[in-house]
Amino acid sequence: MQLSDVIGREFPVGEFGDLDISNVQIDSRQCSHGSLFFAMPGSQSNGAAFVTDAVTRGALAVIGANDVQTSVPNWTVTPSDLHTLMVQASAAITGHPENRIDLVGVTGTNGKTSVTSILTSMWRAMGRTSGVIGTLTHERTTPASPELFRELERLSVAPRGQKSLVALEVSSHALDQGRVDGLVFDVAAFTNLSVDHLDYHGTMEKYYTAKA
Repeated sequence: MQLSDVIGREFPVGEFGDLDISNVQIDSRQCSHGSLFFAMPGSQSNGAAFVTDAVTRGALAVIGANDVQTSVPNWTVTPSDLHTLMVQASAAITGHPENRIDLVGVTGTNGKTSVTSILTSMWRAMGRTSGVIGTLTHERTTPASPELFRELERLSVAPRGQKSLVALEVSSHALDQGRVDGLVFDVAAFTNLSVDHLDYHGTMEKYYTAKA
């Protein structure tokens, strides 16, 4: 897929021409030939520090919030634009699977895994193609956009005339960090709110606001 189609805008690529991108990554260790690497800033580390590793592993282009020196085309954008572009690119490179599924999001302090598992079991018992994304299937309860859209693409395969049903655990961290940006939920479920994650949110009010 051409870079301009992946990110939805024209970036000057000069002598390189429009690049053929095969995947989107925010973890340099997952880069391979054809990757578009987003050097995302984080609370503990900055993706800019891993640009060389990403390029060594095959990344063809880099987009970040900090100026970097590298041998491949790279562009610097604002942090908010960086996040928006990363979400757009993750959806585009996977063919917008969010449009081919019925999506249920489940949030709450406790019960997310149980509810999503029960839903998926019910759907399968009714003969529907379904899947779950959450604590039992991924390292993070709610994966970051590149991984999340790849998983939605995998789960979107269904018999002709059907839509897959997907149950997604949505953590407060994911909501606060924009990991589910770009998705439209057909149904949202809120299980409960109890004291947890105050090391991250600070207060119960902020925790509630993230969930809401």
